[in-house]
Amino acid sequence: MDISEREEINQLDELEKIIDIENIPFEKLKDIIIGFTFDGLLSRDNLQKLNINSENEAIIRHYALQGKAFFDKSITKDALVEARASAWKTYKGLVDDSTSKNLLRLAIFCLSDEETSKYDHYGAEIYLESYFSSLFDLGSGYCTQFRHYVQENVLNP
Repeated sequence: MDISEREEINQLDELEKIIDIENIPFEKLKDIIIGFTFDGLLSRDNLQKLNINSENEAIIRHYALQGKAFFDKSITKDALVEARASAWKTYKGLVDDSTSKNLLRLAIFCLSDEETSKYDHYGAEIYLESYFSSLFDLGSGYCTQFRHYVQENVLNP
């Protein structure tokens, strides 16, 4: 596949034409990623489409909820760090190249904080490149859906 045909690259480029992504504060971007995780990735229809079993759904949802709880200030940073470490351990135990493993990797983005993501140092572009790449690994169309979701939530908050 020619690099110019890669969905994650094209969708990030499209987003950068419309929005100065480097001016998106970490808290706003984290809110968008958590929202997309629950509204899109963990929606009943999407989970059925991806054929995620109920056990893996519960695991993935648990970790995404921990990220949301930190964002909502319901858990401490120490609890977030512990959840992230546990999520990565779970991730390593899942079957390689499985849809559940790819979806868990996306949920782990909910478990990052500004310090861990090195957002001040690397900025939004690197963070979004990584997220778009993970979406691309999940399947076709997710990068486009996420770009639209970002546009809606940044341009029309």
